[in-house]
Amino acid sequence: MLSIAERVAEPLAAARAQRIHGDLHWGNILWAKDGPILVDFDDCAMGPPVQDLWLLARGDGEEARKMREDLLEGYELFREFDRSTLALCEPLRAMRIVYMSGWIARRWEDPSFPPAFPNFRDTRYWMHEYEALIGIAESLDHQRLR
Repeated sequence: MLSIAERVAEPLAAARAQRIHGDLHWGNILWAKDGPILVDFDDCAMGPPVQDLWLLARGDGEEARKMREDLLEGYELFREFDRSTLALCEPLRAMRIVYMSGWIARRWEDPSFPPAFPNFRDTRYWMHEYEALIGIAESLDHQRLR
């Protein structure tokens, strides 16, 4: 089994990068009477647009696929989207798992972090993260990336 990084390096490097939110999940969207307002831009970066898409429509189930299709339909009213980059959703999820655990660890001494992430030092947290990464790696063995 190749590592996730080995499997995704080439297709990720080939993906067109643009300015992205970087952390565009439903918690970073406020809904006003005139429509959505995006917040929390501290993770803005250059990257593939699929990074923002997968966070809004996670998973491989029918509901997630339908939500991604709806989001893409709206997105493509304004800008072209390379649908081949949808294959990057799981590798990007793996990167986020690693990044978030590192982010929590770096900030652990902040008094707000232990109550916000009470399971972080628990073996079950790490087993869950490990199992998710193994699942992603296994799914990539069965998926053709670019």
